[in-house]
Amino acid sequence: MESLKTLVNEILSYNPDTGVWTWEVNRGPVKAGDEAGSINTSGHRQIMINGRMHMAHRLAFLVMTGRLPDEEVDHIN
Repeated sequence: MESLKTLVNEILSYNPDTGVWTWEVNRGPVKAGDEAGSINTSGHRQIMINGRMHMAHRLAFLVMTGRLPDEEVDHIN
């Protein structure tokens, strides 16, 4: 099974300067180039990947460091 990082890099693009995630592939009604995810009730962006919801700031940490954070990540930074 593919690692989450590999999958994220294949289907999403992350701009660390803006914090914006975009789809690289068409996924149902969402088209490549569309901004990925939605804002939850707490005001955080979340992105559905293979039926599992992921917090965008945790995915950013994964893409930038190669691993998911062990503890809380402040999505502002």
